[in-house]
Amino acid sequence: MTELHECSGCGNTLNRYSPGYICGSCAWEARARLGEPPPLPERFWTEPPMSDALTNRDLRAVLKIYIHVTQLTQEALANLINTNQGNISKILNGQRRRYSIKEFESLRDGLRIPGPLLGLQPVPQATEDPYRGAPDEHAHFTQRRPAVGTSEIPSGTVDRSPAPDQEDDEVKRRAALQIITAVATGTAIPPGTFETVLSSLDEVLDQPVDIDRWQRAIREYGYLTPRKPAGFLIRDLTADLLAVSELAHRENTQSTKNELLRTNAALSTLMAVQLENTENRREARMSWDLARRAADTSNDTSLSVWIRSKEAEGGLYAGMPAIDIEALTKEAVAISKGTPSAGLVRAYAVQAGLAALQGDGNSASKAMNEMTEVFTKLPDSTVADSTYFWGWRESIHHWEEAYIFTAIGDSRAQNATDKSFALIPPGTLGPTANLRLIHSLRMIRTGDIDEGLEETLTTLHEHTQSRTLFRQHMTSQILAALPRQARTLPAARELRALTSI
Repeated sequence: MTELHECSGCGNTLNRYSPGYICGSCAWEARARLGEPPPLPERFWTEPPMSDALTNRDLRAVLKIYIHVTQLTQEALANLINTNQGNISKILNGQRRRYSIKEFESLRDGLRIPGPLLGLQPVPQATEDPYRGAPDEHAHFTQRRPAVGTSEIPSGTVDRSPAPDQEDDEVKRRAALQIITAVATGTAIPPGTFETVLSSLDEVLDQPVDIDRWQRAIREYGYLTPRKPAGFLIRDLTADLLAVSELAHRENTQSTKNELLRTNAALSTLMAVQLENTENRREARMSWDLARRAADTSNDTSLSVWIRSKEAEGGLYAGMPAIDIEALTKEAVAISKGTPSAGLVRAYAVQAGLAALQGDGNSASKAMNEMTEVFTKLPDSTVADSTYFWGWRESIHHWEEAYIFTAIGDSRAQNATDKSFALIPPGTLGPTANLRLIHSLRMIRTGDIDEGLEETLTTLHEHTQSRTLFRQHMTSQILAALPRQARTLPAARELRALTSI
């Protein structure tokens, strides 16, 4: 019988394999991202059902059991066994059922599985650098693909065909995360990772400082952020941050240095959003801190306001303490001195959202009125911003209204949702998915539980490779809104299972 207790950090239910009184997601996630698997006892592997799954080489069952026990994210697990999150998702969903011997060896080595249980030799002694690169998103568990003319084979058979080495954006993205983690923890940067990220940096530094080029890059990143999966831009952002920092260090003209500081602040903000949406919270905090300091030093008041309000928004969805969210929004309002900007509108929107989550409908309505008042005074360029990230379009405004009205149970939520759906630009898949979750929550709260759960599951299944802060936040809100009698519905159980993966 498994002994159950609760995590002292997050309150989740634990089992006997969790270390002490904290859960795997709290204690093991960061270590797994650095290539260190959870220290599970040998009996975890030798007892059913894991021993049965290993004997049958049922990789899907092995990964499901492992994730259930450790509570690691798919991305952290992928890092351990030298593959990518998309491949893990395919295995868990039953889309992949054929594996090579190399893949089983990577599984054995990465998770420290006793070799004989898979019909393999024991785990070899580690003689190579533990911070090895990862394959591109189309590779499986190793950096080698099947040679031309060979194919994947059923589990239980062996493929010894050689294959050429592969290197792709995923390698540099993983290296970027390792650099940021090393800086955040004060440890040495893993050998080779810095060279990997800097491979395209020399070309940038040989060019004269071109501020217009960097502004175009910032707009492009802003345009791509709501249109690409979370984490997609980390590698490129890291390379550009390193380049801009070096250019600023070399620059002697103060006006140009200030422009580079503004660029650094904007890139750090974009990086922070990518990091927090891929559950790299510590690295995200570091990026937010850099963004704030760079914006303040550049004397760009509008950017300083925008960064604080955006950080507060992420904190709202991540469950940051209310006192810290309030401090960031109050700073943003104070710095603005009442000058209308996208940052100031967002600051009031966050204040309204926080009040709504606290059940303070009056304060939420007051902040919403201030949000709308500033919105009506925004410059046309801010309202017409084509990136959907740096500005404050009308569709964003109605999106915020839909979220806040839904949170406080205001009937105007449906009208705001309809307006936002009608105005969201084509291709902005993230905001559209998030709005669908807002709509799902409203349906559940108004009694349409079956349809609300169905829409929630459909939305999440369509975005399995991008578990953003907001989607996790809304999923928690939806589960909490379910009446007691609805929590045992098959759809509700599926939703809880989906959020645990």
